[in-house]
Amino acid sequence: MLKSIKIIKKFITSDGGAFTAIFAVMAPIFIAGAGLAIDVGFWYSSKRDLQNAADAGALAGGYEFLGTNSQASAITEANNVAVRNGGIGAQATTTFPANNRIQVIVQATSQTFFIGNFISNPPVITASATAQLTQAGITRPPACLNLLSPTGEGLRIDGNGLIDASGGCQVQVNSDQRAVVVNGAGRLLTNSVCVNGGVVSQSQSSISSNPITGCPQINNPFAFLEPFIAGLEALCPDEPQSTLVAPVRTRRGATISRFLRSPGAGINTQFTINNGGDIEFSDRLNPGQPHPVCFDLTVRAGGTLIIGGNMVFLNGARLIVQAGANVTIRPPQVETPQLQGLSIVASINNNATHEIRGGGSIVVTSPRGISVPGGEIDINGNSRIVTSPNSSNLASLSVTARSLSVGGNSEFRLGANPPNQPLQPRPTQAATVQLIN
Repeated sequence: MLKSIKIIKKFITSDGGAFTAIFAVMAPIFIAGAGLAIDVGFWYSSKRDLQNAADAGALAGGYEFLGTNSQASAITEANNVAVRNGGIGAQATTTFPANNRIQVIVQATSQTFFIGNFISNPPVITASATAQLTQAGITRPPACLNLLSPTGEGLRIDGNGLIDASGGCQVQVNSDQRAVVVNGAGRLLTNSVCVNGGVVSQSQSSISSNPITGCPQINNPFAFLEPFIAGLEALCPDEPQSTLVAPVRTRRGATISRFLRSPGAGINTQFTINNGGDIEFSDRLNPGQPHPVCFDLTVRAGGTLIIGGNMVFLNGARLIVQAGANVTIRPPQVETPQLQGLSIVASINNNATHEIRGGGSIVVTSPRGISVPGGEIDINGNSRIVTSPNSSNLASLSVTARSLSVGGNSEFRLGANPPNQPLQPRPTQAATVQLIN
């Protein structure tokens, strides 16, 4: 080793000029090699950037085509996205090589730092991407029973529980896990149930229609109401300022019915309606105005509640119907424009559980709707929500909730969608764009 070092040192310090001559020959080669390495590294980096641009263009063009069914719009969108991501000098060409494919080719002239001194035409770098397009599945009618929870059990039927949606109602369950669970002698009667995830049932006869699986999840169909509800939420106090327990008795012991005609009647009050109590929320005095309810409204032991307007449950408030209590829902004299057709409404942030238990009953007059997209509806203990006692004559009703549970010889009967609610048709399969090369 020491001997080799001495030889190299002697060569470098030699006065014979050999090192100078060799260095003069080798230096351009070393410099050219270093310059070429820099250029090649830059070309690889540019190639990677152009590939990302082509991928982005193919995806953007594919989604544009699925949304507009226009090749011209898709080509414009794909080219714009590819050029924007491709950097200075990038050019893009988009074609449809097949009905279900879109291809984007991006190219750009590469910059050179050294090799450009030796070639007349800088290299052109090209990248391409092809995406497979899958159209959405067959469009199905809008669902009148929409259960929006993305995970967990969306619809559960236990014991002798019955959901009868055979009057034209479609059922949509978003959950990607145990979307529908039917135990014991429970039954789900419907012409169509569209689910995202699994179905668990005791037997094939538990569900009258074979579930369609893999259905895209839907959004809250009444999301446009959220700003309106938020405005009412701001009116709620932290604690109730008064309590109303019906029946209201006179000094002689007689009872009187209470008609709540003021829209603000529920803002500060905690309501409990007991046996013999009779309260009606009516819009007779202020037609077309909603009734905000900030605290739990409990109807129990034979009490009666008549909802003759649009009731908006705020501040986590629940509707609780227990022990043989009766609730009747009927149309208001004048609809609240924002709440057209809806009788019970809550925000998606209200994740309360609305209970109908122990023989409680809700009878809905056609055509009405219930929208509690963040909450659960629990019907249990020989209770019911019905639009008609006669299953062959089910009235129109739509229900949107996070989840629904029916059990203990209870029933939930609903007919077709009310015609005046903005529920949209649903695809059975989501439209997708997937890169294939």
